[in-house]
Amino acid sequence: MSADIFISHSRSDNESALKIANTLEKMGLSVWIDQKEMTVGQPLKSLIDKALEQSNSIIALITPSFNESNYCQYELKMALEKGKRIFPVILNNTNPNNLPDSIRDLQAIKVDINSGDKDLKNLYELIDSKRSNWSKIREYLINELK
Repeated sequence: MSADIFISHSRSDNESALKIANTLEKMGLSVWIDQKEMTVGQPLKSLIDKALEQSNSIIALITPSFNESNYCQYELKMALEKGKRIFPVILNNTNPNNLPDSIRDLQAIKVDINSGDKDLKNLYELIDSKRSNWSKIREYLINELK
């Protein structure tokens, strides 16, 4: 399943990650998040690899527990290797210094999950503008190569 966004998050942030996923889906993005796409007994790493490969971009949900999660680090490493667009999202009152070194130079966006959908709308607009730009570039290249 192809998705606009893959959400990388620590298990301790499941509730916030799911709220972000549901809100972005209501706004029109397709979202891959483990809580909706995986079931018990499935091979975790191969599913993550496939989902990352088929996703256009990744949201790295930065919280204190993100850096402690081996899976978050793996997902981030794979996204960087695959050249995926990465949107670092600093959740709630997390210190921006918690950004992993590998993405510290990327502009991050702060999202307060308790402030209503204003921050999530800003995130959606950022992702959607990148998605629209990529679609235009892709269409141009396809037409040029015909």
